[in-house]
Amino acid sequence: MSLFENLLKEKEMKIESLRGKESLDQLRSRSRPYVLLDIETALMEYGEFQLLCGLSAFVETPEKTPVDMLGLSSDFIASGACCTVLYLDEEIYGTTLKDLENLKKNLEVPIVLRGPIFCEEQVHQAYLHGADGLTLSVSSLTEENLIRLNELTVELGMTSIPEVREPSQIEILRKMDAEIFAVCWSEGPVVYTEEEWISVLSEARRIPKLAVDVNPQADAVRSAVRCGFDGVLLDPSLVGYSNPVATLASLLDLAREEGSR
Repeated sequence: MSLFENLLKEKEMKIESLRGKESLDQLRSRSRPYVLLDIETALMEYGEFQLLCGLSAFVETPEKTPVDMLGLSSDFIASGACCTVLYLDEEIYGTTLKDLENLKKNLEVPIVLRGPIFCEEQVHQAYLHGADGLTLSVSSLTEENLIRLNELTVELGMTSIPEVREPSQIEILRKMDAEIFAVCWSEGPVVYTEEEWISVLSEARRIPKLAVDVNPQADAVRSAVRCGFDGVLLDPSLVGYSNPVATLASLLDLAREEGSR
């Protein structure tokens, strides 16, 4: 078996494990016990720049120190975050759907799920466990699957946030009639310059735009603001900072000051 075939087999096994134990028909028959909250309204509240932080179940150290995700999320909200974002991947972040449900039961803000979404079962599971919105990776899905999962997400009442990695992928957002979208900003304007992103994003001026997986550093946040994003999702490395709440509040002030220039 070739390397490519091995990688394909591993991906197929990963997708199968993500489907869960319940069939699609069983999931469809269940009712959501939580009120749906509107993410777009929260992001555009007062017309101000928004700063969010992704949650991980542990600090990325050899010891994998556990994180009080509920307490930290509450503190982030008190410091100005309008939504909670859970990075869902048990292998990488130690997070599960039970964590999503616990956050939903105890918080009064919208919850976005960011993780590998490949199938309809996952969309239904996210919906039933309390997600108000989820990201869909344009790079990881075929166009057919992307449009199908986007339609299902919207049909269930959640906010679909398609996530792109390069300017050329913006075109598919028009086919999806996207009301909000995200750009993976983990490397910032490295492959593409700020000028290239400004040019592309200016064409979608009326659609709320998020820079996601942003390094929690002042320069990275300033770059996202200059490119025209309406909000930034900081990557989960922030939870390992000595004072993540103060850092988030400081970066939010910096972003809004940069945006007012």
